[in-house]
Amino acid sequence: MKYLKHFITFMLCVTIVLTGIRADDASACPKTYYNRPYTPICGLFVPNLVEEDDGKADIDKINLVQDKSSEGIEENNLVQDKSSEGIEENNLTQDESLEDIEETNLTQDENSEDIQEERIRKVEELMKKMTWKEKAAQMIFVTAPYDAADVQKKYQFGGYILFANDFEKATPVSMQRRIKKIQDASKIPMLIAVDEEGGTVVRASKYKQFRSKPYASSQSVYAAGKWKGIIKDTKSKAKFLKNLGINTNLAPVADVAYKKSDFIYKRSFSTNANSTSKYIRKVVSTMGEKNLISTLKHFPGYGNNGDTHTQLIHDYRSKESFEKRDLKPFQAGIDAGCDMIMVSHNIVHCFDAKNPASISPKVISYLRNNMGFEGVIVTDSLTMNGVAGYTGSVGKSTVRAVLAGNDLLCTSEYKKTYKALIKAIRNGQISRKRINESVRRILLMKCKRGVI
Repeated sequence: MKYLKHFITFMLCVTIVLTGIRADDASACPKTYYNRPYTPICGLFVPNLVEEDDGKADIDKINLVQDKSSEGIEENNLVQDKSSEGIEENNLTQDESLEDIEETNLTQDENSEDIQEERIRKVEELMKKMTWKEKAAQMIFVTAPYDAADVQKKYQFGGYILFANDFEKATPVSMQRRIKKIQDASKIPMLIAVDEEGGTVVRASKYKQFRSKPYASSQSVYAAGKWKGIIKDTKSKAKFLKNLGINTNLAPVADVAYKKSDFIYKRSFSTNANSTSKYIRKVVSTMGEKNLISTLKHFPGYGNNGDTHTQLIHDYRSKESFEKRDLKPFQAGIDAGCDMIMVSHNIVHCFDAKNPASISPKVISYLRNNMGFEGVIVTDSLTMNGVAGYTGSVGKSTVRAVLAGNDLLCTSEYKKTYKALIKAIRNGQISRKRINESVRRILLMKCKRGVI
């Protein structure tokens, strides 16, 4: 191919010489030869064959590269388009995932409604089988007697409260057996409760055969471990109590003390209402997760008042001070899903200047209607001097507590409480509708926490 090109070039040169066309006679030189430009060679115009071919080849190569580049760009665009489609598909998948999550949440909500409906159905079936005496007994929360199982077989009370003396000479195994025997005697499983607050008020953990050391106060727990410590302590209590067969803790304390010398200070979390509210939220939520029944106390708040175990207390603080301070932790607990709220025996003048809170319709109504509490309201012990001295007898305190709107009646004198309640139902002083309202709340709570 190389020699052929040289031969053609030579023959053209000979032809040009023979025709007499000189390189210096530019006007006589054709500009093209078969549409190809001429190039001066050795004083002659020679058609640009070699250079043109090579140039064209280069151009062709460039065009080929451009074509390939174009193909590459098209391929890149195609990849980008596919990527865009992938992104759109991913976005679609994400949207579908979000829809799935929303549907899952909706399903969970529907399941929650279904579960609640099932609880209601179950409770209504139970109530149909109960006698009025059994319904009345379900509202009584008794200090556990020595012969608790035998007493329960006879009365069918709603719950027992265990105190330190119940644990002093017992062991974990003997306590488990005792509680099982009590529950075996119950047609409807009982609330088995203790005041395991920590610090100055402990029952089971007070004794080394149950725990190496008693549970510390909430103040001490927080000082050592902050909020993680509070949650860990709450979980520990729940496991400890449930292992014994105890399903209810009469805690946490939601009272906000004013100073260290206040009666309730050592049992309270803080003198700051917001800090106490945060504490209550965490404890109530954690107890709920562990299915241990929680009890906020002592509504509407002790504050800087004295001990109602020994005397009748008058509280003259303004309602504004309660709303800005004392009620905050209780509202936090209600919002967190607390199961029960215990009402104190203080006469709180801004709510009701005449009656102790535990037997005041105004106080109970405020808790229900203003604060939105739908759970179980329980009295502090009706045998305490603060209320018993005011009404004149445990029987009168019992009737007034139910008429005020309480659901559970704490008492150490179960015979007097039971007798007064049955009598009030029979003579119409307390309506059967009123009894049903409380029994329904108690049984729903038991269902919710797995007692039933």
